[in-house]
Amino acid sequence: MTHTLHREGSEESLRDDYVLVITGAKGYNKKGCAPRLREMMRVVSKFTPINLGCMEVGNTGRGVPVSEIIRNARNSDLVQVVFDDKERVIEALRALKEADQGISVVVSCNNDDIVEIVRRAGVGEMPHTSNLSLGFMGKVERAASEDERLITTMCGHHMVSKSLVGHHVRRIREGSTTPLEAAIDMSRQCTCGAFNTVRAAHILEELANKE
Repeated sequence: MTHTLHREGSEESLRDDYVLVITGAKGYNKKGCAPRLREMMRVVSKFTPINLGCMEVGNTGRGVPVSEIIRNARNSDLVQVVFDDKERVIEALRALKEADQGISVVVSCNNDDIVEIVRRAGVGEMPHTSNLSLGFMGKVERAASEDERLITTMCGHHMVSKSLVGHHVRRIREGSTTPLEAAIDMSRQCTCGAFNTVRAAHILEELANKE
């Protein structure tokens, strides 16, 4: 589930960014898991996520209703759920544990938060597995700028381009759109459903106010 690991930003910037990835395990419980995925989506949808969905069906950030996403979930789906509040993540994990569907849940967030989250949610004393992003290397001068990557890396498949970031920053400066409207528009490009519109709006506002 490494497509959610490469989000860039300061520790403070990532404090309102949490992604759950829910999927069956190939060769173990993926076959026939669609009803359990649907139930788990019903559970987490009660905790007001910023975004919810999967590539095969769509996500709420692209305007697809939650009911349609749940109804059309398949065994192969990789479900993403995005929150901007740690307390709601903890509540959602507690509810998922109580639902006991036996499907894997991976949490992507600031590494300093994860121990507190799993302990308070009652799912263990420590995470049993951790994956850390080491960034990317190579001809980085050809990549998006550090400011642009704060937003582009929120789409796990890099479907939000640096050009779109620059376009919306200019529109915000001109007063022809708001940071939230711009963030929602960019969220529609993200097929995986891992884009956090609330965090994106904060970043866009800061970029637009830069000299």
